[in-house]
Amino acid sequence: MFVTFRDRQLSPIVFVALLFFSLLFTSTSGATTVQEHWKSPTPTKNGQIGIFYDDRELYDNSIGLYGGVTRDGKVYSELCDSLLDPDCATAVKFSFNANLPPCVAGFTTNCVVELYLIDAKGSKTEATFKKFSTEESKHSWNGGGVDRVPSSRPESIWEVSGLTGTGTTQLAVSAIVSGSYRPKKSDLFIDRLSGTINAVTEIARPGRKRSEGFSSEVTWMDTTLVISDNQNFYWNGGFGWQSPDDCAAVATDICYQRQPMPVGVSVGMKIRLAKPVVGWIHGRFKAPKVEIKNESSDQVIDVRGEPITIPVIGGYFDESGVSKSIWDEFLKHPYGTIGTPDNGTARRIQGFYPLDNLLPLTRLEKYLELFNDQASATPSVWMFASVENRSLEESLKKLGSASKCVLDNPSVSGIVATNATSYLGAVPEYDEKEGALNYRVAAPHYDTNRKEFLGTYDLVVDSKVARCIYNLDASAVKATVEILASDTGSRVVASVLSEKDGWLNLGTYGFTYSSPTIKVKLAKDNAVISTNVTTPSPTPSPSVSAEATTPLAQPSVSKVAGKRKNAIFCFKGAIKKKVSGVNPKCPKGFKQA
Repeated sequence: MFVTFRDRQLSPIVFVALLFFSLLFTSTSGATTVQEHWKSPTPTKNGQIGIFYDDRELYDNSIGLYGGVTRDGKVYSELCDSLLDPDCATAVKFSFNANLPPCVAGFTTNCVVELYLIDAKGSKTEATFKKFSTEESKHSWNGGGVDRVPSSRPESIWEVSGLTGTGTTQLAVSAIVSGSYRPKKSDLFIDRLSGTINAVTEIARPGRKRSEGFSSEVTWMDTTLVISDNQNFYWNGGFGWQSPDDCAAVATDICYQRQPMPVGVSVGMKIRLAKPVVGWIHGRFKAPKVEIKNESSDQVIDVRGEPITIPVIGGYFDESGVSKSIWDEFLKHPYGTIGTPDNGTARRIQGFYPLDNLLPLTRLEKYLELFNDQASATPSVWMFASVENRSLEESLKKLGSASKCVLDNPSVSGIVATNATSYLGAVPEYDEKEGALNYRVAAPHYDTNRKEFLGTYDLVVDSKVARCIYNLDASAVKATVEILASDTGSRVVASVLSEKDGWLNLGTYGFTYSSPTIKVKLAKDNAVISTNVTTPSPTPSPSVSAEATTPLAQPSVSKVAGKRKNAIFCFKGAIKKKVSGVNPKCPKGFKQA
């Protein structure tokens, strides 16, 4: 249920929406044979509440280029074909989510350089880019120009051969850069990078269509939602959300159906960026390794790790079957609505958001009783994302005086990865009194087969940043890892600490989610790096290390202007739109979800 990793917190994510979109199918149990084929249930009657924790959708936000055009005192968010689109010619600012193409066919930056797998013996197998998930031009847009704004293409489909027990494996790859661009100031800002890799099989799915984003007619925002700093307008580009189902990518009448990820291998993605990523990264993999280099004026970031399974939950419930405390807890916070077969409405939340506070975790602890403390599905995943700017600035405050250690670092300071259902996605919170970083996660105690679900936790920190936080010199360090259980004693598993090529790496695996606290402290060790672990467990032995890193000459975290914005979804018949602002309201004729 609750785990407080007293060692870190996560590098989170970028979103400010609750996802109030479509659900598919029924069943909250793990009856699905292939866990990756599990689909979110739909409500069966009016008045039900739906509770969902599945953060895969956070890593696959929809793609779009939007230009903010001012007309008649209002800001319209126009869907643009490119930076040179005549409809967006007067845009003072563009917002974008760009899915980066492979570094082929003329793409030399803002592209995926390489996709590869490394087996247990260290042998590397490179995947080969085959095609995009769809060739329809309306799903692509071009950036470019002297300021090297990213271009966007659909998911790229790669193939790799030679894996043990398999023939050729297809992989659907997304590397999404979110940010903004102000043409008059040549100001390109990158807020977030995310990457996902899914094993897939291409199958026919008649009637399935790919979303085309929002049309300009339904993405305008009232002037009351525009924030001005006397120089610039700020708005959200209207990016949409879609609940994850069994399709990792879609085209017209085609589904690239998710399949179990390869086991016994580490999967990696190398990306070249015109603007560097800084701060922290959080991931859904095990034993992560990272290498970051400067090449010419680009940043090349190479991230790899072993795919993991995560416990997701989802289901709808009648009021009569829910305790008053849970019902009241549900209604206290924002929720979305969805139609029901009896022409009514049901209410629904995606509980994992926001990632930078404890609310999702404390709510999950209460909601798990509705699911018998058991996962609805345990799909295998490989995902990572950098912490978006607003969350990074907020979480740095919790580091106290140690925040300077991250702010003074011009590159990525660390990676945090876990297989928990819910987690704190931010920079680790430092407890100065105890000299420990705090980390919180929560998950069902059982998997779909009522077996204990065992947790994973990895922390990879730039060596200089780690020593700065813990106030250590360049000597070797040791780690003390302690898991404090909330039930009957302590179940602590093997933990490994290593230091290589400028990265300090810690891995802790095999704990149960009835264990509430993991406490990790670093201290000087005049001998060699060692690991102090309480009550070793015969669970899988971990190994964590990181590849080389070259510090980047990039300014530290930039500031975010204006007040914190919120987002809502609005509907008018089949038309849906997202509105953001300090106090967002639906346009005339639209109803809030």
